[in-house]
Amino acid sequence: MLRKYPDILLVKDIMEILKIGKSSAYKLLTNGKIKNKKIAGEYKISKEDMIKYIRGKEIT
Repeated sequence: MLRKYPDILLVKDIMEILKIGKSSAYKLLTNGKIKNKKIAGEYKISKEDMIKYIRGKEIT
């Protein structure tokens, strides 16, 4: 799953994967629905956490 993407995803990747807009992507990140880290002002999401979100796993 998501083989064409790097191990660390950016907001643009999330938008493409989920086929959603920028505001929806940021809402998922800021609400903690998708686990992430903000580094140097940019959200970074591990591919593993993105897959967990897609599969509907709980964030721990």
